[in-house]
Amino acid sequence: MKMLICCVVLPAIFTLSLAAQSIYWQNSIVHESEFYSGDYITQSADGGFLICGSVGAGGYTAHVSKLDAGGALEWQQYFGDSERPVVMPTTRVIADRRYRLLSFSRVFASRFAPFVPMVAELEEKQNKDGRNEASLLSTNFDSQKANYIWGSSAAMTTSNDALIVADIDDSSLMPSLTIRWLTADAQFQSSASIALDPDSLYTLRSIIAQPEGGYLLAGNQSPIRANKAGSNLFVRQLNNDGTPAWHEVYPQENRAYAADLLLNSDGSFLLLAEVINAAAPGSHIELMNIGADGRTQHWKRSYAYRDYNHCASIIAIGDQGYFIVGSTGFYDAERRGEVEGSRDVLAIRIDKDGGERWHDVFGASDTRDMLTAAVYEPNKGQLIATGISEAGNLLLVAYNDFVSVGIANNAAPRRKLSVGPNPFKNFVTFQVDGLSVNTVRFALYDERGAKVHVAAAGSISRGKRSISVQLDNLPRAVYYYELQLDDQRSYGSLLCRP
Repeated sequence: MKMLICCVVLPAIFTLSLAAQSIYWQNSIVHESEFYSGDYITQSADGGFLICGSVGAGGYTAHVSKLDAGGALEWQQYFGDSERPVVMPTTRVIADRRYRLLSFSRVFASRFAPFVPMVAELEEKQNKDGRNEASLLSTNFDSQKANYIWGSSAAMTTSNDALIVADIDDSSLMPSLTIRWLTADAQFQSSASIALDPDSLYTLRSIIAQPEGGYLLAGNQSPIRANKAGSNLFVRQLNNDGTPAWHEVYPQENRAYAADLLLNSDGSFLLLAEVINAAAPGSHIELMNIGADGRTQHWKRSYAYRDYNHCASIIAIGDQGYFIVGSTGFYDAERRGEVEGSRDVLAIRIDKDGGERWHDVFGASDTRDMLTAAVYEPNKGQLIATGISEAGNLLLVAYNDFVSVGIANNAAPRRKLSVGPNPFKNFVTFQVDGLSVNTVRFALYDERGAKVHVAAAGSISRGKRSISVQLDNLPRAVYYYELQLDDQRSYGSLLCRP
């Protein structure tokens, strides 16, 4: 396959670590509250981006901010009130120009108060000036006692129109894991609980709904009697009804903090964590590729660039590798901790086997900047990350990933292509008009860049032909397709509305 690698030269805004990647655009959005975080990012059907996070010094309000394809702010919406802290917000695209905010809200203003799932739906329209704006359709701020979560840690995901909430309560002598099934507007349906080891302390970090059914959960598990040097990682698989399937603990010599969990298309998964160094001060990032049974470790990689290396999340880049975002900083011998204001943004692009392809560190002097979430834009071969700066501004940066850009801009003769229906329910048809085609291949990826479907077809003779792909049992979401016609690859987004 011939590939045309294209390079965009822009004015230098930051100092780049390697020549293998470049910042295509960057933006910093200011808010009057002096705290405006980007905790989650996904792409909308029109090629823009939806970012959600917290606004306010105490994180008391959630926000959804819509940006266009170039990173310019189009609109903002806020949810919550000044007395109920909001934590862990995410956004889902539920229809063309309709979005759902998912978050947790404290029942009252105390960090010891129980929290409940919070849902808000909004719709985007064009105003009379032709600009996009959003209006609130519905919210769910009532504190239903059936939804009270007293656990010390919790995580939430979606499966079609259902919310799945898991939490761990280790405040009593008998710790437990509870999973709750709720409707799309956070109405309680059912729950299941599992007793945990009473001699361990737990922190839940992530939950994933598996395509074939069941759930994967990840976090920390440490013996109560262990000193600060012992904090292990765990992954637990639950069946559809919440009953346990398997539970694996991954021992660590020093403290480790689970950061994220990513499911691969073959059933294996990646466990991302920050691990405190055993000898020298500081920490490093650790990534494990583990088999679907939870026991087989395919590989483990470590990444470190300064004394302290923090990770927040990981996404897949189709079948070409992965992208990790976080921050990195220096050690202060006098303070015996991280140098105040030394933390800078960290982005790491790795291959399928965990080998580093490039990394980038940037930030202004004497500030604490970090990236917390990212999304892959296959049309342009870009990696878009969001986070927060020391000044409390929302950070945005778009990287060119040249391997993806090269494939997307292949110089082969172009074939006219149309796609429909979009939104789709259970199939998609591609109309191809032009030259004959010898090789046809279709792949579908979710919002985190993980491959969820692959299909191959035979050749297509000269003339107009259609290619239909059956796509059953997919959750409601935005997906990204890659259609290969010989050496030409086309990319686009599809909205599934089952």
